[in-house]
Amino acid sequence: MIEVCTVRRMVFTIIVLGIVTIISVIIETKYEPKNRSIKNGNPKSKEGVLEHSASSNQGSGQCPTWPPKDSPCKACKVWDQHKNNHTCSETGYITEVRCSDSKTITLSCEPPKHIRQRSFWVHEALWLLAGIISFIFVHMRRSALDQKLLDKVNKQIASGV
Repeated sequence: MIEVCTVRRMVFTIIVLGIVTIISVIIETKYEPKNRSIKNGNPKSKEGVLEHSASSNQGSGQCPTWPPKDSPCKACKVWDQHKNNHTCSETGYITEVRCSDSKTITLSCEPPKHIRQRSFWVHEALWLLAGIISFIFVHMRRSALDQKLLDKVNKQIASGV
């Protein structure tokens, strides 16, 4: 079926699909819900910390400080992953909340938006690279087969068949 498509049609289709993809990404970014859940439908607060983590910590008699103020969301380190297994496993990011009685609790939080956007564009760039590499290999194979066919036709013409 692909043999029926001309190069012009394929290039046109790829350009149209690329434009549609870019428009859909722009629309999704513009209309992304502000209080979207991260995992298992758990709502998040305005600061990006998962509420169920705070409520579970409040129920255990720990600091009821909510929402956390001036506590940045940072990536879990190897030590944090071993120490706070459940908290780090939810999103891979944690924030520390300091209580008035000098206790510190750790809560799971959503990764910063710039990190999510960067990982999205890295993902898209890798797929683009895979597409370009595939195109190069297909083009090389097609050229080799065309040359082989041309050699075969020239050989038949030369032998007088």
